[in-house]
Amino acid sequence: KRPSWYFKERGWIEEINLIEGVHLLDGDTSFPSGHTMSGFALFCLLALFFKNKYWGILFFCIALIIGISRIYLFQHFLKDVLFGATIGVILSYCIYYAFSYKKDDKNFILNDNIFTYFQKKNIA
Repeated sequence: KRPSWYFKERGWIEEINLIEGVHLLDGDTSFPSGHTMSGFALFCLLALFFKNKYWGILFFCIALIIGISRIYLFQHFLKDVLFGATIGVILSYCIYYAFSYKKDDKNFILNDNIFTYFQKKNIA
């Protein structure tokens, strides 16, 4: 359950300071946080590609702000955000390593210009 449903059910929703203009979602779609998962997947993948620790720190901070905002806006619990971040990092490492082993393969489609690739295959 989402935090709004959880606290409404217990009668505590009136005691919480909510952000004006934010629509509270309710229902069974809280776990895991999709926004956090997407943020960590994207920014972790960017950090892996840039390989500069300063960019990595910046990307981590942006992803962390996304996760914190989900809790602050009362859309997710901490466990939803932590699990979403974990899945995002795992996905980005899987994607990075799935494509990195093919970087020296000249026939791999992502290592070539798309137009050159189709000319080689006589499709264009």
